[in-house]
Amino acid sequence: MDTFVLKPENAKTEITYDGLVKRWSTLPAEELLEDIFSLFGHRAAIGTSFQKTGIVTIDITSRVASDFRVFTIDTGRLFPETHKYMKQIADLYKMDIEVYKYDEQEVQKIIAQSSYREYLFLENQRLRKLCCYTRKIIPRNNALRTVDVWISGVRQDQSDFRSTFQKVDTVVIEDRTIIKVLPLFNWTEHDLDTYIEKNNISLHPLYVQGYKTIGCQLPCSTPSLDEEATRAGRWRWEQQSVRECALHLPEYVDGDGI
Repeated sequence: MDTFVLKPENAKTEITYDGLVKRWSTLPAEELLEDIFSLFGHRAAIGTSFQKTGIVTIDITSRVASDFRVFTIDTGRLFPETHKYMKQIADLYKMDIEVYKYDEQEVQKIIAQSSYREYLFLENQRLRKLCCYTRKIIPRNNALRTVDVWISGVRQDQSDFRSTFQKVDTVVIEDRTIIKVLPLFNWTEHDLDTYIEKNNISLHPLYVQGYKTIGCQLPCSTPSLDEEATRAGRWRWEQQSVRECALHLPEYVDGDGI
């Protein structure tokens, strides 16, 4: 595998991808996050949409690192509640949240492909995937060009598909290998709720309205019934869908895999 060459103040010796994956895979969240930011500083960042796992990750990190980066993606279709909550979190933790936005010209190009216009995602799955790619994946890639370690809030209990992930793994983004870390991958919803209650954390306001997953506005994200899976509220009109926008899929080729 390739070798990271870290700055002297971060590490005394070169550290391989394989070595870090092995080392970090066994650490609990607090130690893992502390080690990541100790070694990588601003070359590591938490990517979040400010759902439960993301805000718990931010809270834990705030206790073990004095300075850390958080980024989010503005798709142009976020709920107003998300923007308001984002500001609340930035003020609470006294940090600047990096916002990576879609390209308006690119969005207009894809809108022009459909008579549904800005609701092109309802026409067919190909256009829904293209919408996700334009509004989410391109901004995500812009963010990931600035990091060697991408910290995400994916958990194994969110879906059968996500249960196949690894807590720490290498991923290739635009022909560059980075380490993707899921610090709370093994946490359950109960674990999250216990931490949130114990530390008196205010959640995204849409949770009280029945949302289990929060992304773009209706109809892309909808409330869920108690017995439904976490991601059942995404793209309900796609009955045979993996229900992923491709942020956490390995590749995007002509719409496949999103």
